[in-house]
Amino acid sequence: MDKLQFKMQCEDTWDLLRTEFLWVYWAQVRESPTSPAGNHQTWDGPFEGLSSAFLVHEGQVDLKFGESVYSCFPGNWFFVEPGIRLQRIHPQTNILSIGYEAEWLTGKPLFNSLNLQDAKQANDRLYEISKKLFHQLHGENQVSVSFVEAMQKKKCSLQAHLRFRHVFQEWIASLVDRLEALGAASTIIGSTSPRSLRFIQILENISFSTPLDKRHIENQMQLSWRRLEQIFIEAFEMSPNEFIQRRRFREAKRLLKLRDTPIKEISYLLGFPQASSFSIWFKNQADKSPKAYREAISELGPYIDGPISADSDSKSMEAE
Repeated sequence: MDKLQFKMQCEDTWDLLRTEFLWVYWAQVRESPTSPAGNHQTWDGPFEGLSSAFLVHEGQVDLKFGESVYSCFPGNWFFVEPGIRLQRIHPQTNILSIGYEAEWLTGKPLFNSLNLQDAKQANDRLYEISKKLFHQLHGENQVSVSFVEAMQKKKCSLQAHLRFRHVFQEWIASLVDRLEALGAASTIIGSTSPRSLRFIQILENISFSTPLDKRHIENQMQLSWRRLEQIFIEAFEMSPNEFIQRRRFREAKRLLKLRDTPIKEISYLLGFPQASSFSIWFKNQADKSPKAYREAISELGPYIDGPISADSDSKSMEAE
């Protein structure tokens, strides 16, 4: 994307970009199982990972996406896009990992076709801000935090929350700089108008627990629903209903990651009269039930998106 096009994109639609922090941890990860002969690690997976960037401090991580294989050594960054992969963790591997989401309100990712490796050494701006992010969340004196520990909820003051959000946005800006330096192109969401921007923001803020009030939106926008649909499709290449369903699915996945939220409660929050209705709808979207999806996310623990060391594994069992 050239600078003029990107400038116009920022001025018109920047508010439609959504970034979300998922985790930051720094720990030794559990190594992959050894082969029957005992002379090398075998591939783990396949499994579905989340968006993340990780830096190998010690050891080695091998990743396999289809026929493409990458080997990451100390000082290497790797930028992972969501999707299916295999991986192999060598003994004594220690990584710094940040999980995040960066996508437009339509669900379109900010960057397509990642899975990029950067062999530059760690003394760079992204590394420095990643350390800052880690210490801002976990404390200046922390040197190691496992995924399980990193995913535990923390109480903090409003000031601490705002400081952390500021550092996270710094990190996102540094990530974008690094990805563009590696040749990744940011996406755009098409031609928008003030009316289409206002309409999508209205749809982004409606509650799932009450029926969609089209008449109220028509009054707000001073246009018929049919005309609003036409404007929305022209701008975002999907119908308003498709957008609402994508937003509902995104929220369902977010709530399912919070293991302390019962599935029955999630069903109600998303506007379903019964948990069974929610389960049928979710399975149509994700090819697995809400329970299976939640279990699959928790099983990411031994892998890059969520390592569990021997110590943190025992802590987790004690907590249960």
